[in-house]
Amino acid sequence: MKNIKYLAMFLAAAVLFVGCTDDDELSNQNQNKPKPTVTLTAGSVSDAEFSFTIAASEGASQYAYAVFEGEDNTAPIAHDIVVDEVSGAYQTGAFNVADAESQTINVECKSATTYQIYAAAITSTGLLSEVVSLDIQVDDTIAPVAQSFDNEGSTVKITYSEPIKVGTTGSATVAYIQWVIGNITDPVAIPMENISTEGNVATIVCDNPGNGAGYIVNITEGLFEDLSGNKAAAINSGWQQDKGFIGLGWSTDYVEFPIEDSYFTAQTEDDDFNQPTATITLTFPFDVYDLELKNSVQVIYNEASGLSYMNSTFTLESDLRTVKVALPKVPTGSFDVQFAAGAFVDVWGNKSAAYTVSPDALRYSNYQVEIKTGLYSISYASGGDAVMNPNSGKPFSAYLEPYGDNEYILHADWFGMFRGFAMPDLVGTVDYATNQIVFDGRFLFNGSVYSASAFGMGFYDFDAEGKYFLVFWGGGLSGTDPITVKFDEDGYLTDISYCEYAIHDNASGSYLAPYDFLSEGSMTFVPESTGGAGTAGAPSVDKVYKAFTTPLAGFAKK
Repeated sequence: MKNIKYLAMFLAAAVLFVGCTDDDELSNQNQNKPKPTVTLTAGSVSDAEFSFTIAASEGASQYAYAVFEGEDNTAPIAHDIVVDEVSGAYQTGAFNVADAESQTINVECKSATTYQIYAAAITSTGLLSEVVSLDIQVDDTIAPVAQSFDNEGSTVKITYSEPIKVGTTGSATVAYIQWVIGNITDPVAIPMENISTEGNVATIVCDNPGNGAGYIVNITEGLFEDLSGNKAAAINSGWQQDKGFIGLGWSTDYVEFPIEDSYFTAQTEDDDFNQPTATITLTFPFDVYDLELKNSVQVIYNEASGLSYMNSTFTLESDLRTVKVALPKVPTGSFDVQFAAGAFVDVWGNKSAAYTVSPDALRYSNYQVEIKTGLYSISYASGGDAVMNPNSGKPFSAYLEPYGDNEYILHADWFGMFRGFAMPDLVGTVDYATNQIVFDGRFLFNGSVYSASAFGMGFYDFDAEGKYFLVFWGGGLSGTDPITVKFDEDGYLTDISYCEYAIHDNASGSYLAPYDFLSEGSMTFVPESTGGAGTAGAPSVDKVYKAFTTPLAGFAKK
């Protein structure tokens, strides 16, 4: 009803105003009368609302106002204000003096905005007041609020509730999560040149320590502020195992990293790949960890026998960068290593890509002497009257044949005892570094290798009654040092070290006398064309061995 009342009032004022222009009596009635006045008084102002009071003078019958947003508005005429025909007004209102001579008006507003208020009054006879105005400045006291963030790689963008700028105070830091070891690094300052704003979006560019890294960005209060200088609050970020990232935190995608050729140590003249502990070394320029992937490394061999691939193992040194790949066998040609994908992982969680090499471009080589197998003659000096062998000092035959990888078997007619190969058949390993085969006491019997040492073992009866034993001995005072056979640069056997067959008392095991020995002997290769025992290959064990006496323990050299 009140709105209808005001509408009727505005219509009456409009008619009255028009009538004044045509009715000389009303014009004469208003002649020399003082115009009514209206006043505007500012009230309270906040970010969301301001107030003002409008009051009309005595003699006025109606008064009205119009509020405009901004500070460059054109003032409306009094007529439009009192008849409510103001175009583009933010808010308007009109009142009857009969109801109240003044009104306090509340206006919902925006922060950091100027508002212009215009007011006018009219008498019952249509006499208009002058238009008065009042400016209200609403200051911005609300700090900008972070609403969302989005990351791409090492860059994070923060969207705020209003336009912002980089403040004169404040800073930002970033810490990184090393996922593999569960470590968060100490925070480092982000340079101010890496921080910018555009509109209501702030951009922070962090250094990228590596793919897969976790990022935790903290910013202090005042790093960003709105255009009025209100400081945005700090953002405290972190990581919790049960909650994940808190605040400004994210992780980037994992990317496989390559194993580069440059990581491998080049071969030098000092490298000795003939040792059973030989390795190939590669060094990463960053820390890596062993994922313990099964069969993750292979050694490729390109040898006279052809191309072969052998699984191997590697050791990651305490520096977390140096890797030593073990050679599963002594190479006799060119060779190299390759890794399966995922053999290593860096501190951020990225796995290594597969590393392969071409069989035609292997980087390492170890072309060895080809040891000549076959029949040899062993010459040695007689022990004289000290030995019991009637054939002492006469050359006896030996036959070398390959056995397994890098191993050989030496058959021999020891000291010509039986005019055929006698026990033990020694098993030896090649040491290419010293050009010799080392026979450590292992021996072959009926196709099986005995790990018990042949040194100090009784193989034959010396007499028909079995009262005395023939016991085999190696080198050294104890007779248990290895027997070594040297070979020359062409692979031919040349020398053999001390060995002995001795006579022992069967009951006490005590040493009685040497049957025969060689302090050192020379070896001469016997070509097959010359004939002789064993020229067609190593003889059958069943044909050359006499009855094998069960080995007895307890024999001592002296």
